[in-house]
Amino acid sequence: NRFLTAIATPFEEWPEEVKNGFMYDPDGAEALLDEAGYPRGADGIRFKTVMSQLPDRDLTYMQLAASYWGKVGIDVEIIVEERSNWIAKRSERDFEIINSEMAVDWRVQDISGRFKSTANYNTSNVDDPDYDALHDALLAATTIDEQNRIAGELDQYALARFWQIWAVIAPLFNVAQ
Repeated sequence: NRFLTAIATPFEEWPEEVKNGFMYDPDGAEALLDEAGYPRGADGIRFKTVMSQLPDRDLTYMQLAASYWGKVGIDVEIIVEERSNWIAKRSERDFEIINSEMAVDWRVQDISGRFKSTANYNTSNVDDPDYDALHDALLAATTIDEQNRIAGELDQYALARFWQIWAVIAPLFNVAQ
């Protein structure tokens, strides 16, 4: 995708502290959870949570993610919900964990304001005036080069704050006749 290559910073060029947050590191996760005040109980569980999932989505990735969290003491129950309930929960931000649409690259949504404080899809409930100002600057940009530069800054800004758990990009096909 030419759009993404114009704005995205390759993983190898990310700051080390950001890259480390995206690496599989159960020992590091254990330490962070302990430090945050979530020790393992006698049953090995730190806490339980619920993840809402759409019925027309493949559960494989969510089951894999839940198994990784389970290894560090987080017990995740996956609940498959009807689309109307899922949308209501997402819109009202009334959920513990919600599986957003994984068929597209949400990093593109950052550029369109996924984390803007007033955005409907701001499921992370971010309220960051610096992000909002940077997004406003993106919308006011008058050249493609300026838009790409600011979009790249937005991308890195959001990634460095770990506002959501990024998933793999699932293949997406659009067929029209």
